[in-house]
Amino acid sequence: MTIFSRLAVGVALLAFPERIDAHRVPVERPNLQWGPKSPGHAFPHSPKRHKTCYVPSCGSNDAPEILKAFKRCNRGGTVVLNEEYVIASPLDLTFLESVDVAITGTIKFTNDIDFWVVNSFKYDFQNSSAFWRFGGKDWFNLIANSSDILVSDIDIAVKSESKNPAKNGDGWDTFRSDSVVIQDSYVNNSDDCVSFKPNSTNIIVQGMQCNGSHGISVGSLGQYPAEYDIVENVYVYNISMSNASDGARIKVWPGTDTPFEPGLSGGGGAGYVKNVTYDTFYNNNNDWAIEINQCYGQSNQTICDQYPSNMTISNVVFKNMWGTTSKKYDPKVGTLTCSSTEKCVNIAAKNISVVNPSGRIPQWICTNVDESLLDINCVPATS
Repeated sequence: MTIFSRLAVGVALLAFPERIDAHRVPVERPNLQWGPKSPGHAFPHSPKRHKTCYVPSCGSNDAPEILKAFKRCNRGGTVVLNEEYVIASPLDLTFLESVDVAITGTIKFTNDIDFWVVNSFKYDFQNSSAFWRFGGKDWFNLIANSSDILVSDIDIAVKSESKNPAKNGDGWDTFRSDSVVIQDSYVNNSDDCVSFKPNSTNIIVQGMQCNGSHGISVGSLGQYPAEYDIVENVYVYNISMSNASDGARIKVWPGTDTPFEPGLSGGGGAGYVKNVTYDTFYNNNNDWAIEINQCYGQSNQTICDQYPSNMTISNVVFKNMWGTTSKKYDPKVGTLTCSSTEKCVNIAAKNISVVNPSGRIPQWICTNVDESLLDINCVPATS
């Protein structure tokens, strides 16, 4: 299951420290602020909220009542979800304008996989789907599908109730979005904790606790030959990452379309990753503390060498990182593997004190990167 959030100007997701009074008193809008890092400019003014819509839970399918509440409180209201809700049908909220969402209860989706396969919202560009989507005014007219968004104090858990693991369970994805802050939240899942998809710019992620994920990831990018993907000006700060495949991660596809898994292939797209910083990052039992991969989805090194990525990665900084990796690659703790020196420029690592469980000298695989900028113990991939 992928929770794919599409938010527009004037929409805010809010989490209150206490469950809102069941007597349904008017909700005082919290003064949420980003911090300590900021996107560099103030968000546009959003009008005062003048009405509140509470949603009663029926215990079966609450989607119709939630939809009614958003229609009643659209254009200047607050929708309060303070009970336990079950979503058994797709919920399309792409009409929102100047509305807050106060989530103090619990939202669960039914496990009827056959139903969701047919009825969910499809996003073929990422081979994923969604059961609930947000959107707002001028969605199709904006250069960025979402802008000026603050997401704060939201907990997300993705788990399977069967013997089969959950798939594609990203916590937060940004796509064609500008000026987004995601902060002070907890994600327990099995895919990217936060992922910056194509054309994400001016993004802040801070104060996050992630467990069981694939890290905080740039990408994947360059999957489609006709597309030009951009991720620029991203700051990831004060992160605790546990039991993950990766901590800080950048993943781009090779320079030609290649098979990835049955029914899915990718590669050949172009674009760039620029001005990305991972700062103050704790690793606990992650397989890789840092991973840069410019041949994502392809294990055949011959193809990687023959078709280097069309994506350029530049001005990336990893700093103030510590903790202990898992045993999986011990004594190696990270990999920075680029397709060519021209495609990876100005990649720096500073104040890195990540160790491995064995206590041996930590090793970092470094390929086609300027090792003079890396405050780590680089070794070749063949070591």
